[in-house]
Amino acid sequence: MRVLVIHPRLTVGGAERVITLMAKGLKSLNVDVDLCFSAIEKNAGGSVRHMLWSSPRIEFLNNSSLSEKNVLTAKIAEYFGDFIKLCLLLKRDLESYDLINPHNFPAYWSAAIVGAGRPIVWTCHDVLEPYGVLRDYYEDGSIKYFIGLLQKLDSFIVRRKISKIVTNSKKNVRAILSRYSLSSKLIYPPIDTELFSPKNVSDKIVSGDLLIVQVGSFVKLKNYLASIIALKIVKEKIPGSKLLLVGEGPWKKRLMVTAEKLGLTKDVKFIGFVNDVMLSEIYNSCDICVHPVLEQSFGLVPFEAISSGKPVLVSSKCGAAEIFEKYAPGMIVEPSPQKVAEKILEVYRNYEDVVHEVLEMRNMIVKILSPQMYAKKILKIFQETLEENVQK
Repeated sequence: MRVLVIHPRLTVGGAERVITLMAKGLKSLNVDVDLCFSAIEKNAGGSVRHMLWSSPRIEFLNNSSLSEKNVLTAKIAEYFGDFIKLCLLLKRDLESYDLINPHNFPAYWSAAIVGAGRPIVWTCHDVLEPYGVLRDYYEDGSIKYFIGLLQKLDSFIVRRKISKIVTNSKKNVRAILSRYSLSSKLIYPPIDTELFSPKNVSDKIVSGDLLIVQVGSFVKLKNYLASIIALKIVKEKIPGSKLLLVGEGPWKKRLMVTAEKLGLTKDVKFIGFVNDVMLSEIYNSCDICVHPVLEQSFGLVPFEAISSGKPVLVSSKCGAAEIFEKYAPGMIVEPSPQKVAEKILEVYRNYEDVVHEVLEMRNMIVKILSPQMYAKKILKIFQETLEENVQK
């Protein structure tokens, strides 16, 4: 079986990590896998270079820092450019592949347009919505109208061109059914438990009595403001507390201003995007990871923190919470500053008991969220799709 995995661009993020872990897992099962990206951002290049295969479909793209003023126009242009580029790349030698596995928008549009009747298994990390920074502008009437038109076209394409849909949470299964009136297969994403594992760290990245970390893009939905305000509340009880923010994005200036207004300039440390090895070290350096997102279909960060042996507070609005409900309900929190602060203090007071719960949950992750398990499950879906296509 030859599978072509396509994705708009390889960046530092969750969907991209899922793709690389899946590809490695499939190759270990003797599946011939190629990756196709419209571009690879500079900081994410290492995620591909160490892989076991090579692909001529890779171009390196340096990260650019966008201000809030031009990010909207740039993001729309990026989507359009990715769509065209992926279409052109797919036309080159698509005949040599048995199945196409597109991921984020607009990759599955490109597969649908150029796929030439080949079966398409779409790995849906999110249904088409105003993603990331676009959500910040969604109240604008013209943006709502534009997104509404895209969603209508999107529904038409998905219903007629996609063979099967694989998704990452029950939350997203419901969203897919609501948007497209289609069923989907649920496979929880894989976690690299070898990379993200408990390690002894002699020197913490930031010194303090309590080191809290949040990881992700600096956009509204990640709710970094809640973490900064929560730190202010926590410091009333634990004055030596610090907050480490790992990421980049258009909200960075707002977050820095908020920290300054609250008198937290020396206590909130900003770190840009880091490679996976550095991220693992950061998890191991911290005491608590917070993930107070306002909305997210799944979220790898909570599981990477748990896999690193650290407590994590996961938002009740995050798809990952459906697993925490079963294994660690005490780590779920409402994503408001007061609730996050209260939960941080609760974890701090009962730290040893919570860490014991963390290690038990880590054992669960190793068993059911391993890359090997994910690869076996998705391979079964690929095989079923090919068999059904032959019967047609």
